[in-house]
Amino acid sequence: MKVTKKIIKKFQGFTLIEILIACSIVGVLASFLFANLIDIKKKARDEERKTDIIRLQTYLEEYHSDNSSYPVSSSGGTDLNNTPCNQSFTANNIIYLSRIPCDPLGQGSDFNNGSYYYYSADGKSYIVAACLERKTDPDGQSILQ
Repeated sequence: MKVTKKIIKKFQGFTLIEILIACSIVGVLASFLFANLIDIKKKARDEERKTDIIRLQTYLEEYHSDNSSYPVSSSGGTDLNNTPCNQSFTANNIIYLSRIPCDPLGQGSDFNNGSYYYYSADGKSYIVAACLERKTDPDGQSILQ
């Protein structure tokens, strides 16, 4: 009679190589997800900036229809540059903006110095501008006036 020995090998767990491969895959996937999340936040702030500029345009056009000119950027005239954001923009006892919009990153941030740029030398035309965070934004080079 022949006796055979059977060797039963129990599965003990994962090898070090398998664990390292799994960790590296998870790390790569997490880095892609994190990069997309940052870009989504930048895109949302840029969209808010564009909306704020369009809103400023609307109120500037309303001001123009009442006064036949835009606010002039000088010490003698109404100057949006000297009116801090979150303050009202009033001229001739008419409130045109109850709150001048601030940059989404807030006052004191390095981005747009917390507020948007407005300039009008003669009251016939104006520039309202803001820096966008995303360099690939399709509206990145447009100037609304």
